[in-house]
Amino acid sequence: MHQISARNCTLIVATIFSAMALTTAAHAAPNDAWITTKVKLALVASDGIAGNALDAINVDTVGRQVTLHGTVASAPEKEKAERAAKTVDGVRGVRNLLVVVPPKKEQAIEERDEALAPAVALRLQNEDALGDSNISVESVHKGVVLLKGTARTLTDHLTAVQIAGTIPGVRRVESMIQSPDTLSDNDLWRDEEPARSAGSLGKAPAPGHVENRVAANAIRDPATGESINPNVNIDNTSASGSYGDADDPKKNQAKVQALEADDRAEKRAAADKPDTETSSPSETARAGAADAQASKAKDAGSAAPDAAKADAKKDGMAARGVGAAGDLYTTSMVKMRLLANDKTPAMDINVDTKGGVVTLFGIVADEKAKDTAAAEARQVQGVSDVRNELQVIASAKKEAVTARDDEIATNLQKSMGERVALKNVEVDVKNCVARLSGTVPSGIERLEAMQVARSTRGVCSVKNDLSVNN
Repeated sequence: MHQISARNCTLIVATIFSAMALTTAAHAAPNDAWITTKVKLALVASDGIAGNALDAINVDTVGRQVTLHGTVASAPEKEKAERAAKTVDGVRGVRNLLVVVPPKKEQAIEERDEALAPAVALRLQNEDALGDSNISVESVHKGVVLLKGTARTLTDHLTAVQIAGTIPGVRRVESMIQSPDTLSDNDLWRDEEPARSAGSLGKAPAPGHVENRVAANAIRDPATGESINPNVNIDNTSASGSYGDADDPKKNQAKVQALEADDRAEKRAAADKPDTETSSPSETARAGAADAQASKAKDAGSAAPDAAKADAKKDGMAARGVGAAGDLYTTSMVKMRLLANDKTPAMDINVDTKGGVVTLFGIVADEKAKDTAAAEARQVQGVSDVRNELQVIASAKKEAVTARDDEIATNLQKSMGERVALKNVEVDVKNCVARLSGTVPSGIERLEAMQVARSTRGVCSVKNDLSVNN
């Protein structure tokens, strides 16, 4: 019987545990969205990077490769940003495209610590995205703000430190905030929303559309000619309007009626009010009394319309998403549109969103691809502006890869199978268009599946029919 020495036994056990660790690491590799969020947190906390400088730095991650883009005030600041990004788990590499632009000579804002603390606290208190979190200022010392408390999500944590960093006089933000270390799919992912018309940057339709169609036999207001008995059609599937509630049609109708009652009162008052330039003094006096009475009645009944408008604002914010979670969602939706379009080199385009403003950066081969990418970004709900900083370099044009559809499908299915979260993804390829179906654990994996498909040799665009397995 062979005997194993203690040394050999130790080596065997170490080898087994090493293999297990490698397998676990491969299966639990951080996703790109998580890496981007953690890099932003690391930048905020980095000593030597001014808090207000972070507005000028864009971060994006593709295939765990982080790209930093934008401007910094000095070469040391550029180096520190890169080092901070590299400290995040799962980062394969950092592409540092930051440009050093010395700031204009302006007198630095020096705020007393005792003034900074309430200023930061007030901004945190007024941030709607942090309504479910409990975050406060622990201390301020020489412009360094220390935050404490609990954040409901990782993106709430990021929102808080980003807000603190934007306060004039804050040099750096340190955090003792307790938060989950994973991204919550339920908090940042929603079903795709209707696209805007091309080129539009106005407010996109919001979920819970209340469409007001006036019936032909509706009762008319004698003063204004407006319908006072409209046939309100609650359409919960189309998405537009600003005060609808997709889950409660009765609530919708109440809001509509309250807002319309307020509107009718104003129109009736305007119609009844005489022209002061041609009316007699007695008519003008009567009009003034009527205005006073109408104003009193309006004040007495203003609570319902005001409450409805407050609900409308809240509902609209919930539909669009706020804070870092809303921006991350917007970034993901823009990326999905780029991946689905065969005219945009999606894997070469980086996307970052701040406060609804989308920045596109990277390299494309021609102006058409640049314009198409911007047009796709504009069609995502919640986008308020698009900063198109894509560089056009003709040499970046890649030759089209010709491959048989069955060959592409085989390679792509293999790539999906190598990822635990994508093992239930089914692949079909026709004319180089990869159609993905099946289920994934979360919305984040839907984006990951599209990226895996688009990066596969021979794939020209991706059609996403994946559903999230709740």
